[in-house]
Amino acid sequence: MRKNKVKGIIWKGILWMVGIIILIVLLMSLSAKRAVRLRMAYMGHPIYAIQSNPKHNKSLSDYVKKNMYIVSHKYTWVDNDSGERVSMYSVKTWGIFHIAMPVPDGMYGN
Repeated sequence: MRKNKVKGIIWKGILWMVGIIILIVLLMSLSAKRAVRLRMAYMGHPIYAIQSNPKHNKSLSDYVKKNMYIVSHKYTWVDNDSGERVSMYSVKTWGIFHIAMPVPDGMYGN
């Protein structure tokens, strides 16, 4: 009886932590800038995510017909798949939530 009660408390704690993490991710994706920072942190660069200031690049967005954000070259990182630096992010919007996807610099000639 006692073991089941302890297991139940542990499972409730785990579910609360998972719920809080999901809530934080959803709140972070309400803003396009925060979505870019969230993606940077997810890709393994949490310090860059905190220090960077993503900016909307209107000319690039018009050129590629996507919502593009850039970060300073100081906060770029090398993508393991393509071997290119990443300083641009394509931001897609679903309702009130934003999802940022990294775009290697060589893709658009940077």
